[in-house]
Amino acid sequence: MKVISTIFVFLVSLGAFAQTLETSDKLVSLYTLNGNALDYSGNGRHCTNVGAVLAEGVDGQPNSCYDFTNGYLEYTDSFPMPDSVLTFSAWVKPDGNNFMPKIFSTPDGSLSFEIWDFGMTTGAFFAPRCTLKTSLESYHLNIGGGYGDPVEGVSRNEWFHYYVEFDHDTASIYINNELYQRTVSQENFISESIAYNGIKIGDDFEGKIDEIYLVADVLPPSQRTELYEYGISQITSSKTLELNTSINYNSQFIEFLFKEKINGGYKILNINGQNITEGELPGNSSKLAIDKVNMSPGIYFLALDNYPDSQTKFIVK
Repeated sequence: MKVISTIFVFLVSLGAFAQTLETSDKLVSLYTLNGNALDYSGNGRHCTNVGAVLAEGVDGQPNSCYDFTNGYLEYTDSFPMPDSVLTFSAWVKPDGNNFMPKIFSTPDGSLSFEIWDFGMTTGAFFAPRCTLKTSLESYHLNIGGGYGDPVEGVSRNEWFHYYVEFDHDTASIYINNELYQRTVSQENFISESIAYNGIKIGDDFEGKIDEIYLVADVLPPSQRTELYEYGISQITSSKTLELNTSINYNSQFIEFLFKEKINGGYKILNINGQNITEGELPGNSSKLAIDKVNMSPGIYFLALDNYPDSQTKFIVK
């Protein structure tokens, strides 16, 4: 089970991990669903809540996901999607009787990450599926299970990790970091970029959804494992192992703690690399406090002048 902090600021630069969660222009959307429906990718695709209720998340903390039994989230503007490669990750906890609850979908059904629920009362009888149509001329792709393909070890009212990747001509579904199904085509599954007319989260979904992550890339297996074991908030930024940065927080300040005393200048950058604020570290200090009151929600980086190859990534809620 993943471990995730539920505070206003999430530290994602922990020295224990070595990979980098995509936060560049490859990041399509990032919905932590921790207290709100904001998109933390920097792309501004914030959702409107239509009847969904905040609930206890996969981390066991209150108000850290949404229960979609009586509602959904929606984004009604253009939602561009990439071609060739795409990865979708989410935590889900179905507890209703709907046959085809949708985790993340377009209003017209052109794209849908969903689960087929065959109405079981005990045991495991879920079949994860994905429906994709990249244009009106394209065929519908349906990958995933049917009546004879239940997910082993997954039951109603239990959280599980739902992960789909499209890698040119190969589409794969992973459940709890185990390969569930892989399909190979004679052509790219996603043959062109397309802008969908909005998206919905939790449409016709009775249960909870947490941590939706969509990126125009195929992650290495180590990052897929980290998403499953630790969640979005704990994935490291690259090249920070030598600093082993940790963090303290309160309602006003972010306090970065370093394993050694350092000095020099620093900058706080947004996801697009723009300088938000800068200054000098206290002389020969092992900590730095940043006032976050005027910082908008999003992904940021702490860059240190004397450590050009190290950046600490964090999320302001």
